Amino acid sequence: MTAATWDVRPMADADIPAIIELDLAAGGAAQRPRNSAFLSLALSTFPAGCSVAVSNGTLVGCVFCHRWGSLGWIGPLLVHPSSQGQGIGTALLRSAIESLSGKAEIIGVQAPADCRDAFSFYLSSGFQLVEPQILISHSAEPPRAASQDVVRRPVQDHYMCMEVGQSLAGASLGAWIGLGRAEQQAGGVSIEFEPRRELHGQRSAVVCAGVVPRSLGCEALGTAMESACGAAHAAGSSSVFVALNATYQREIDFLRSRGWRIRGLQLRMVYAKAVTRYRQMLSLPQVDATNWTL
Repeated sequence: MTAATWDVRPMADADIPAIIELDLAAGGAAQRPRNSAFLSLALSTFPAGCSVAVSNGTLVGCVFCHRWGSLGWIGPLLVHPSSQGQGIGTALLRSAIESLSGKAEIIGVQAPADCRDAFSFYLSSGFQLVEPQILISHSAEPPRAASQDVVRRPVQDHYMCMEVGQSLAGASLGAWIGLGRAEQQAGGVSIEFEPRRELHGQRSAVVCAGVVPRSLGCEALGTAMESACGAAHAAGSSSVFVALNATYQREIDFLRSRGWRIRGLQLRMVYAKAVTRYRQMLSLPQVDATNWTL
């Protein structure tokens, strides 16, 4: 019997339809098709980190990489069920890490806590488990009162959260919501209005990136989240989701007192060589609301 052969090559926009089919095959019957606009945006933002595996002319694997300033994160990484066990996933991951090395100070992945096979794969590939991310949600509704102005506090936007929101806005997928006056913003959040997958019925918005100074107290984060809910409501979304690091217990408790509900748990892993730098970033006096998932 002839051994299966495959090659890894750079991803092209023409691969997106086949990647959506691959995602459906990898996810099972309950999976819903991905929104191709998000995949195309990810590819156009960092094409050097996006690759596909092809066997006999058929796309059997893919990986997306994202570079947000000092942060590089990987996902999704998919291999067709019929092609697993051949080293394709390892080759795609190696390609992703190489594309980010020297360009991003932190390389990481994030996934729901029940993705055991994925975490086993990353642990055996040089990644280290760090803090869990608490997934919370709130109904999208108009702000109860006019957004309060905030005193300017410097933030270190190492992850280019504003640029993330601006790229979403350019693709008509979301927006950047600044905290404070436009000329004196004290951080803010980037929010996706369009669903990541084709849905029937209610739509949910996702805060995918954000940075808010902790020195302003929990009320500043509350104001940012309330503004996000108002913007999501105006865009036709029914709810807003955000994943916050479990180390932000004070802020999570505050948001829960404002009606936010815990919906799930995501686990975050960082390439072992970058864990020290990740800890340094996490110790900054600000809330990091980046969500390393697509």
